[in-house]
Amino acid sequence: MLKCNYAWGHLDFLQGEYAPCFRYKIKKQPIASMSDTLPSEAVNCSSMQEVRATLQRGEFPAGCEDCAYKEANGVTSYREKSLRHDWGCDFTKTTVPGIVDLELKFSRTCNYLCRHCMSDSNSQFELLGSKNQELHEMLLKHGFDHIGKADSPIQTVNDEQVEDIINNILPTVRHITFSGGEPLYHLKHYRFLERLINEGLSKNLTIGYNTNMSMIRFKSFDLAELWKHFAGVELTVSMDGTGEIFNYFRQNGNYDQTVENLFTVLKQCKNIRSVYLVCTSTSYHAFYADEIFNDLHELVDKIKATGVPAHTDATFVHYPAGLDIANLDQRVKDRLNQTMSADNPIIKYMQTPAYADTKTFKHIVRWQDLLYYRVAPERIAEFVYNDKIII
Repeated sequence: MLKCNYAWGHLDFLQGEYAPCFRYKIKKQPIASMSDTLPSEAVNCSSMQEVRATLQRGEFPAGCEDCAYKEANGVTSYREKSLRHDWGCDFTKTTVPGIVDLELKFSRTCNYLCRHCMSDSNSQFELLGSKNQELHEMLLKHGFDHIGKADSPIQTVNDEQVEDIINNILPTVRHITFSGGEPLYHLKHYRFLERLINEGLSKNLTIGYNTNMSMIRFKSFDLAELWKHFAGVELTVSMDGTGEIFNYFRQNGNYDQTVENLFTVLKQCKNIRSVYLVCTSTSYHAFYADEIFNDLHELVDKIKATGVPAHTDATFVHYPAGLDIANLDQRVKDRLNQTMSADNPIIKYMQTPAYADTKTFKHIVRWQDLLYYRVAPERIAEFVYNDKIII
């Protein structure tokens, strides 16, 4: 049996479909459409039960290919991470009395333009693509639909679904995660928090965020003021790099402002239970991996000094293949193996054999530098433009 708290205790909303987790591939194995199924109906629908039954047989469902890939390559999967805590799931059955963990997306709008992202997750890329058709075509030639029209965009919950969630899902839910897009950039998210508070539903709920932490106030809303009404707050902050590489990789991003916002809200909000600093790692980040994770470990120590548990880790991009560290030029991998700290979370994944053209990364960097009018940091630029490795 392959136990997974997500499959038995979670409900997610992905690109117009329901899913058992945020990494599930609905195109590989659809569950139920948001257009004709309510959230409460999706929890125990036949397709969701089949996912659980397949895991019971000790097999990965087709939609769980991310975890299958990670575990096959010796990398801790989301399934394995979920089992670090007891959600109270009964893995012997394929039906559940209710879910305990919910992820909501109120918009796919984001105030950043990150180099690994695309229109399905951020509507701003479509506008960028419409103004840069030639660059869009060039990126497509190298396997990356970075700024094309969204193929399977995040579909946000509508009013009917919100009512179903409030009445039929929340009675068993202990934890809600907000993601997007950038959840702190969405008015509906703040309105939803207000409703939970006003209807007395917030005091027993822990809320979590996958956020870029670029703001702690939105219009008239103050996060610390809203959050104090909940049982706790858990923050997963996307720190895709630090310093120069952060600002280069995340267009509109400001690393110093992000750090300042994080420590400000830690000071103002006394019920933050944990902070997870995650670097979604690409070939871009490999060139600065030691600096990035040294900085993140220092931040973790500073957060812990405030009394809040904290940790950091890496997740890995597999699409487009050109940004997957597995497909980085072997010469770069060899140099990194010689210089990188043995405990760096990237180093183990870097051993994954290449499965695509190792030259594609260079092409993507060149076209993205043109797209964003930015010159890559020195180590990346020397490799991409001069074929020199100066790690």
